[in-house]
Amino acid sequence: MTDDVTIPLREHMEKYPPVEVPRPWGSKGGDPVTVRLIFYTREKTAIQSNWFNSYRWKPALAAAGLIKPLDPSEKGRRWENSRDKMMHALRHLYASMMSMAG
Repeated sequence: MTDDVTIPLREHMEKYPPVEVPRPWGSKGGDPVTVRLIFYTREKTAIQSNWFNSYRWKPALAAAGLIKPLDPSEKGRRWENSRDKMMHALRHLYASMMSMAG
């Protein structure tokens, strides 16, 4: 990673040290696995993807002009469909870039 990523990440980790939490990963019905989280809630639990997408990621995409907010008077979805721009897609982009870089 470049300094424009590592420096803010290091500063974040100094201010908010990673926490260890058990997660239900592995085989279905298997034992939980303890992982270290760099980003977490104020209760020191894993951030729920629905909350993150609705209240952080999609507003950021809209602010950048990448998706449009929908009519706020309508119930339900608040943002246009953006499956191709979600965090999981970003994860794949990062993995692809790292593979290409060796």
